[in-house]
Amino acid sequence: QRRIVFIAGGIGVTPLMSMLRHMRDTQAGTDVLLIYANRTEKDIVFQDELSEMELGEHPRLKVVHILSRAGEQWNGETGHVNPEKIQRLCGDNLDEKAFYVCGPPRMIDSVMRDLKELGVSKKRIHSERFSL
Repeated sequence: QRRIVFIAGGIGVTPLMSMLRHMRDTQAGTDVLLIYANRTEKDIVFQDELSEMELGEHPRLKVVHILSRAGEQWNGETGHVNPEKIQRLCGDNLDEKAFYVCGPPRMIDSVMRDLKELGVSKKRIHSERFSL
């Protein structure tokens, strides 16, 4: 896949980090958008490593954080992952991208419904439920 969208919730980013590290180490020419949802900025894991990876060339990574309980100093996205955010952040031709979704069960169910609502075919959506 050359155009990938990762959608992670909380610690569900962990398996996706493994994929990103592999892409970095093999110098994959892949475009990756990581939509990473957390409650607060303190909940973001791998923040420094993700920022560093964004500066590199392999993969071509863009990270968008979405916080449901953002503090007053937060200037990024707020709320939850929803169809409007997915469409706006991913742009056109959603069905030409591969989606990997990993996080808590409720988030997975919601994002899966959103992607189907946006016309993404089942074969382009991969998911892993992640909970402790």
